[in-house]
Amino acid sequence: STGFLSTGSSSTSFSQRAAASTSGATSTTGLTGTTAQFGSVAGQTGFTSSGASQGAYSQTGAGRSAGVSVISALNSPMGLKSGSAASRINQMASSLLNAFRPNGVDANALARSLQSSFSSLRSSGMSSSEAKVEVLLETIVGLLQILSNAEIRGINTATSSSVTGSAARSFELALA
Repeated sequence: STGFLSTGSSSTSFSQRAAASTSGATSTTGLTGTTAQFGSVAGQTGFTSSGASQGAYSQTGAGRSAGVSVISALNSPMGLKSGSAASRINQMASSLLNAFRPNGVDANALARSLQSSFSSLRSSGMSSSEAKVEVLLETIVGLLQILSNAEIRGINTATSSSVTGSAARSFELALA
């Protein structure tokens, strides 16, 4: 069976224009190849990042995440702009809401929801890479749907590490 996310890395070349200096931060320089050296920011120097740990790139850059462009996933016949996405997003929002707990998120419930959505997209003929991007986009929209209908009285920042851990565990579970 195909996992929700792959852990492989790929070599991606990209470049970035130097940013204008703003409130103490100097320009970012020379992002090329799979290793990037960042310029001086607020007195600190020598930030290095490997290409294997790069996330989604900006649209003006490589525009790629998980081996497929976000635009490609959006414009897919089953993508976020399609009519069939609404029911999947409603199901995702419902599943997400049921995964919320007073002290965090039920990692197993979230993983089941992610895997179910991924499997549905794959069975409709969407490529694995497009389905991965689409599931993440639909999850974001589902969360936005919940937030737009919620009355938020405050945010308990003490649970942020628990929520982060649960989310990470959910993605790990969805890999199996």
